[in-house]
Amino acid sequence: MPLTKPSFLPVGLVQFVKVREQIGSEILGSALAGRQLVAIYYDPGGNFLPLLDHFWQGPHGAVIMDHGYIPSAVAWQIGIPNGGEDISIYLDALQAQALERVSSTAKQAASPPGEADRPKSMRDRDIEEAIAALQAETLTKRLTRAQASEFLRQRFPSRHITETDFRSIFKRVPTSIGRPRNVDKKP
Repeated sequence: MPLTKPSFLPVGLVQFVKVREQIGSEILGSALAGRQLVAIYYDPGGNFLPLLDHFWQGPHGAVIMDHGYIPSAVAWQIGIPNGGEDISIYLDALQAQALERVSSTAKQAASPPGEADRPKSMRDRDIEEAIAALQAETLTKRLTRAQASEFLRQRFPSRHITETDFRSIFKRVPTSIGRPRNVDKKP
């Protein structure tokens, strides 16, 4: 079935599926059933309407949560006119951010001691920054892989750089092949 969705998403709304992926189905479902968060659906008539909390407490809530949208059969059963189309769901962005902050705080409190002290892994923008830093360093110096690895570890002390990260960085930084010439040696 085609999915009914707006051409442009209004400011202040975020897709239901994105929030579900960030904070998890259990926390999101509890917030929706407990009236801490209101889901909004886009009907075929072009209106944004609230999806009432009692839908999340019944058997249809699990189906909607799993799909990330309201399937046409479920929409018909709960009394939403849909013209035979699946219906997209959205959440208020500010409410979703507040729920995400609360859930991340709860996860940190439940994490084992020492977990917060461990360096975080490299993100894509950190890898891009590492590539730029290594390229700038290799313009003036010739580094072995071990030296380059040590340079990156010193440059990013708060990040855990895996071997996979090192390989992806080294692949994108050009290096001279072979042994360096001795320029002071006479032929």
